Amino acid sequence: MGGSISIESLPDLTGKNVVITGASSGIGEFVTGVLARRGATVYMACRSEEKTNKVIESLRALYGDSLSLHFVPLNLSSLKSVDECASALLARDIPIHLLICNAGVMACPLAFSEDRVELQFATNHLGHFHLVNRLLPAVERAASADFVPRVVVTSSLAHTWAYKGDGLLWDHLRVGATCDGYSLWGAYGQSKLCNILFAKALAQRLTAEQKPVIVNAIHPGYVATDLQRNMYDAYGTLGSIAGWVGYRFAKNVEQGSMSTVYAAVNPEIVENKIHGRYIVPPGKLGSENANAMNLENAEKLWQVSESLVNEILGAH
Repeated sequence: MGGSISIESLPDLTGKNVVITGASSGIGEFVTGVLARRGATVYMACRSEEKTNKVIESLRALYGDSLSLHFVPLNLSSLKSVDECASALLARDIPIHLLICNAGVMACPLAFSEDRVELQFATNHLGHFHLVNRLLPAVERAASADFVPRVVVTSSLAHTWAYKGDGLLWDHLRVGATCDGYSLWGAYGQSKLCNILFAKALAQRLTAEQKPVIVNAIHPGYVATDLQRNMYDAYGTLGSIAGWVGYRFAKNVEQGSMSTVYAAVNPEIVENKIHGRYIVPPGKLGSENANAMNLENAEKLWQVSESLVNEILGAH
């Protein structure tokens, strides 16, 4: 794909429906624009309606009023909100051709979701886990003789920064955990490891059930976006300096979007049966670490996640 995305070279997406989380800034905003310009109807699942509407206005001002863009409220750190978002999308009774799990938080000081789950795990993994599972029937319905629907899960090289051992502190992955020994970077790495393990576990299920859906995890690279907004809170002035230096050497948003766009629309994904894999810039297979290839942990994480969803939503 070179160093930039050629819009004209991408497949025509007229008539295709896309759901993307975190579409109101950064990579999510850019990918939304790319897919909409190729004719897709894009449902932007985001927290802020005001911020998302500004992005919609901006994209239409740049590329034309014909762009089909729609805001859907979603707070990934609340399973009730995830459930409501999924219900709203399913109520539209549309096939979902592309489901892109893009949103996330990074390196937060210890905090908990409204469901009393460690925030990075709750937002980066658990919310997406539930959203994908709720929407999967609509994704499967998008399959046709000439199109294989796809799920794209944003992970990171940071999966290698997860906790020592197998990378997962299982005792932290429950409601009401005190998260003793919490590390903000270890927890971020853990959440990104969970993203890959989820993609692999989902791919195994789809294959076993012969479902016509492809799922892959991606690494966007280090990108200059507002994902680094916690750096000052975490590290004070030193964090701000590190963040500024990082921005000087980071990829721009277009470069950081290449893995996502590749995983979402490149025909090679289907032709080469790239499924349950880890894709890195500019659009090629990457090498995840041993923890991310631990299929026993992938299955255990699935069971833990499923139990958490049932416990939390059962309490509402």
